[in-house]
Amino acid sequence: MPNRRTCLVAAVAAGLGTTTTVATAQAAAASRRGGPLVPRLKIYIPAGTGGGWDQTGRHLGAAMQAAGLVGSVSYENRGGEGGTLGLADFAERHRDDPH
Repeated sequence: MPNRRTCLVAAVAAGLGTTTTVATAQAAAASRRGGPLVPRLKIYIPAGTGGGWDQTGRHLGAAMQAAGLVGSVSYENRGGEGGTLGLADFAERHRDDPH
């Protein structure tokens, strides 16, 4: 299974509308297996709903789905203090989660 970094690089490339070797290879591998690389993805956004970070996170999730890299995407927002509350919350709650 590919790591998160490979999957995110492929998604960003797909979201930007560029064709890269990584994105093409990942999408081809997913279609050969008959499913997405990652069945479920949770995107943690350290900002409130509707802002720039939120829109970026949601567009990234949509691009990953459109490219066939992920099956479903859920989003969790935690805003406050310019993202520092959300980042601290993420580090505390998800410290031991490899996904």
